[in-house]
Amino acid sequence: MKRSVANKWIKALRSGKYKQTTSVLRNLDGFCCLGVLCDISERGKWKRAKGGKVFVFNDWYDKTMPNEVIEWAGMNNGFGLLPDTSLTDLNDHEGKSFDEIADVIEKNWNVL
Repeated sequence: MKRSVANKWIKALRSGKYKQTTSVLRNLDGFCCLGVLCDISERGKWKRAKGGKVFVFNDWYDKTMPNEVIEWAGMNNGFGLLPDTSLTDLNDHEGKSFDEIADVIEKNWNVL
């Protein structure tokens, strides 16, 4: 991914501005780490999906990032794949905090 985008993402994850959630890009409780990247990309808008508990980004209903964010960030995919895991797994299944995920991005930005 682009180093400048990685730096911006790391700063946002460590800022304390975002509450963390799992399994969706964004819901009423907060954002997953990929949702934070969508938010700082300024490549679209959030709106509440039907039922009102989950937000969608540019009508994107998936747990992965939409193509416009992937392209802007210069990433290889929408999951944040790493050699032995993914940012999605770290956020949703391994219980890593945003600070811990920011450390992983800082060390691995060039393979994302």
